[in-house]
Amino acid sequence: MKHVVITALTVLLWLPAAHADDDASVASAALSTVLVRTATVSERNVRESLPVFGSVAPAPYRAVTLAAPRDSRIASVAVNSGEAVKKGQLVLTLAPTPASRAAYVQAQAAATYAGTALAHTRNLYKEHLATRDQLAAAEQAETDAQANLENARQAGGAGELALRAPADAVVMSIAVNSGEQVAANSSLLTLGLRGALTVRLGVSPDQVANIHAGMPVTLHDVYNPAIRFKARVTNVSGMVDGNSGLADVFVRLSKPVDGLLPGSYVQGTITLSDTHAPAVPRSAVLDEGSRAYVFVVKDQIAHRINVTKLADDGTWIAIKGDVNPGAEVVTLGNYELSDGMHIRKDSH
Repeated sequence: MKHVVITALTVLLWLPAAHADDDASVASAALSTVLVRTATVSERNVRESLPVFGSVAPAPYRAVTLAAPRDSRIASVAVNSGEAVKKGQLVLTLAPTPASRAAYVQAQAAATYAGTALAHTRNLYKEHLATRDQLAAAEQAETDAQANLENARQAGGAGELALRAPADAVVMSIAVNSGEQVAANSSLLTLGLRGALTVRLGVSPDQVANIHAGMPVTLHDVYNPAIRFKARVTNVSGMVDGNSGLADVFVRLSKPVDGLLPGSYVQGTITLSDTHAPAVPRSAVLDEGSRAYVFVVKDQIAHRINVTKLADDGTWIAIKGDVNPGAEVVTLGNYELSDGMHIRKDSH
């Protein structure tokens, strides 16, 4: 009888200890799992783009510089820098210099005298009072006088010369002022012929290697976002601008854009890549040095998979690796994981 009582007491004493061990096992199991949130891998287009800002100017190959055809004085400038002008519109008037005017008056007087002398010699020759050689000399003198007069006229001595716009254009710059005296072939003003424009965009120097001719560009006017247009990169500068610290990317607009004026500021994006591949939310990709990886969930276990990032649009990252569309990747809680850990999914 005593033996039975002792055995019963032993069992009763063991039961609480057994329950404590079970609770500890459950607690240990809970501690060895990580609460995470997951997402499904999907195949999609991921477009990686670079924000850009820049300005619009007439295309350089459409710029025309008007030069002084001779030594002149600027009689008047009829336009302002930045002004739009029509074909044939007066832009600048040149007047003769004092020297060229004096030379023309002298040449004009000499031509008049030579003409009168020739007429007199011809009359004398008809009356046999002048020789053939005298007539030939008078004719040569008159010819030389007319040539000198024409040279004086070409030199600007005859009067004012009006310079007009060769086509519809915008006055890009004016290099002279009224009353100024200029030498022959001096630049007077530059016109940007209407039509073709060039957009100059600034990018960080570390992005230059990622940009090349032909990349799509989407831009809009800073002050009027309704003016939107698409184009392609024409070329990329090989140097950094000393003032802005940025490298130039040029976009040539071969056709006019309604409402877009030279001098406008634009902003938009350059499409660096447009990749169709398996993609995951950005938060799913972790970096370790130069290596990227994700955690793929299978049977409530997290498996670390190394991947290559192909494109990043700020929301999705296109990846290459042993991760297929439809797989489940960890997007929240992945920093606490290591390969092979058990996970619990967040119900939210």
